[in-house]
Parts: sequence; C-alpha cells; structure tokens
Amino acid sequence: MKHIKISIQGKGYEVKPGLTQIKEIYNITKMEEKQILFLKQKDEIDIPLNQRDFILLRGGEQFSLSDKPTKIDNNPCLRVPLQPILNGNAIGADKALVTPKIKGCSLKALDSEAKSGDLLYADTDGCPDALIPDDITLVVQKNDRFIVIPCRDKAVDLEECAKKDRKPPKGQKSYRIKIDGEKYKVKEEKINGTEILSLVGKTYKEWSLNQKFCGGRRVPIKLDDFVDLTQKGVERFETVRKQAQQGSETARFLLPNEDTEYLKVNFPKWKRLIEGSKKGLVILNYRLPEGYIPRKADLMIMIPDDYPTANIDMFYFSPDIRREDGVAIEALSSETHFGRNWQRWSRHYNWQAGFDNIVRHISYVHNQLKFEIDKE
Repeated sequence: MKHIKISIQGKGYEVKPGLTQIKEIYNITKMEEKQILFLKQKDEIDIPLNQRDFILLRGGEQFSLSDKPTKIDNNPCLRVPLQPILNGNAIGADKALVTPKIKGCSLKALDSEAKSGDLLYADTDGCPDALIPDDITLVVQKNDRFIVIPCRDKAVDLEECAKKDRKPPKGQKSYRIKIDGEKYKVKEEKINGTEILSLVGKTYKEWSLNQKFCGGRRVPIKLDDFVDLTQKGVERFETVRKQAQQGSETARFLLPNEDTEYLKVNFPKWKRLIEGSKKGLVILNYRLPEGYIPRKADLMIMIPDDYPTANIDMFYFSPDIRREDGVAIEALSSETHFGRNWQRWSRHYNWQAGFDNIVRHISYVHNQLKFEIDKE
C-alpha cells in the first residue's frame, strides 16, 4: 500500500492512507499527555482532536500542537456546514453537518433508505474502502466520500448494490453473488468463470456462463475471464447448457431463470421437448387474439443449443390456425416435430444477444398475430 504525506507542526510525515485513529497520530510525534492536537482547515476553525476520534487520511492534512488548554469546544460549530458526498451526491443542506464530529451510525442514518445490517464505507483512493463502524466518532472533512452498502451477514450483496446503482466497496472479506436465482458468498473481489461455475457444481464442458446486467443485457464469461466484483453493475450470472441431453419427449433442458419465472407466472401449462438434437418449448392452449379459429392452440418455439446467445427464429402452432374472415395468411408451411404436425409461421427479426430472450419472443409472437389481423 502506498504512503501519503501529512504535516504536524510544520514537519512532514509519511503514513498509511485510510481510516486512522487519532491516537496513532499522537504516537507519531511522541506528544506529551498535556498537548492537544488540532486539525487545521483553510478558512475554517481548527478542530481539537481526541485520541479516541477517527479521521480519513487522504494526504495533505495539516495538524498543529498546543500546550495551552483550549477554549474551543471538543466538537465546535463550523462557519460553513459540511456537505460530504453520500451515495454519489452531496448531502442536502437540510442534513448538512454543523459540527465536524459525528458517530458512524448517525452518518449512515443520513441515508433514508438504509436498512438494518447495511454498512457504511468511506470511498478512499489508493487503498481498500474503509468500513466505518457504528460506534466510532469520525472527524469529517470537506472532501470525504461515503457510501451505504446493502449487506447481509456482513457480505456485500452485489444484486442490491446494482439495484441502488452503487459501486461495491473494494478489499472486503466477502461478497454475495447471484447465480441462476440463488445467492453464493465468495471471499475474493475478482473471480473467474471456472470459479463461478464451480460454486454451482458445473463445468465448462457442459455449461456456458453469462453475466446479466440491468435491462436484460448479457455478456458471455469464458473460463479464464475474471469478473471484478467491485465494479458497478455486477449483478447476476446465469448458466446455460451447451448440448441438449438425449432422451424422451419429456426430458428436460434448462432455461435462464428469467424465462422460467415468466412462463410459470403467465402460462401454467408449458413443457420442454427433446427429439434428437432438436429442443422445443411448447405452451399448451395458448390463447389467440380475436379473429382466429380456433381460439386456442399449442404454441411451439424452437430453442437453439447456444440460446440465449444464439437467436430464436419463427414460431409454430398445432393444430393449424386460420383467420376467422377466411383471408389467407402468407408465409405458412407444414412441418413435423416431436411426433406432431406443426404450422410454421416464417417470421424473422434481428436478434440482439444479451437483450432478446424467450420473454420478448413470446411478446413478438403476440404482436405478429395482432398485425396479421389488423393489416388491410
């Protein structure tokens, strides 16, 4: 860790940056017990420092000594109230600190959304972000930056950080990541694809790995790719089987958690089918828009091996459907899959890997069916 320079009574000293107890600064100068240490501030009152107080050292701080008893209050009122950065923004004028010393718990409480178990960190340059305990008294300076981090069991919860658009702190003992809907605790701030898969008992021989971001974007993670868990936006991971398993029509293959959650909520009757190298998702008794005969039919979507990176294309119905008014529908054909005859609707669009998925494709199916009826 690099050292920084501070000045005490005009003499320079090299010290470690970050959260420091004032007692350590007293020890540097071998001060006499009767002497008082002050933090000097430009255009502001000097602050008397108690050995039990804490301060965030960033470099350039200037301190002075006095042998005389001070008439200044231990926590003096400032000429200009402090508005340190909290969660990326300066605290409002209504919450500004009129005195420089504050308990860690009171500083954290300035975040109205903070929950029990959340932790307060100081955003420090050149060293791990410093955890600010609830029970310490901190001497806040003008350029101090803080962030309230959602934590559970003292592990930084990356999904919650992403939801609140907060950058996770560096150098922590543990982080909590989400894989296929389940959360796992890891002890390193950088982890590669192989290590992520090992947490869920999987390997790259059979599985691929994606990092999921807010908004549905996905980025493939290779076995030796490292993910920095302290970067903003690291949220969730998903595994996708590389090859379809051979078996009967009732055999199962895995879909991303986002897709299965959507299907369970919106289509109680759905199943996955495998026939040789083909995989299909079937929604039973899919309700068609007004203007079609019959009113319900089974909807089938072919799922490629590398989905969701590989694109889904077209859709199928069984039994065949037709317009109620007898107008012909273009670009239809008949095919046999999974032991059934299917009416193929040849409809195509540009697939955006990391954005499009089964959820959006089903919405696309509905839009195409409506378009067919509504067009002149």
